[in-house]
Amino acid sequence: MSHPNQDPPIYVQDRRTMRISGKTIPKRAAQSAYMLITKDNLMPDFFYIGGNAGQQAMKAMSTLRYKFALSNPDLTLTFVPVRVLCEIKENDMKVKDAVVWRAVILNQPDNEITNFS
Repeated sequence: MSHPNQDPPIYVQDRRTMRISGKTIPKRAAQSAYMLITKDNLMPDFFYIGGNAGQQAMKAMSTLRYKFALSNPDLTLTFVPVRVLCEIKENDMKVKDAVVWRAVILNQPDNEITNFS
């Protein structure tokens, strides 16, 4: 946990990053995230900046939770929010606040966290 006066970490995007924009189709994002979990054993990060993108991210995460619950009734998929900084390439390099919702799996019997990566 970071100290309140410290800046959050810079987020480095990788294969598991699901970049969500205001134009993202939530069902497609959820399907891509589901494939990461089932095929690659990677837990997705839903990364977004701004309100419209946040709304699309929430829809995608909800769809993913539902799809995951249907195929894994003994496990619970949940998300942990992480505040990060990201570098945006526009005219100059800028650093902006962003949010990442990191997926984690909880085992139902003992609520133990399972994380693939």
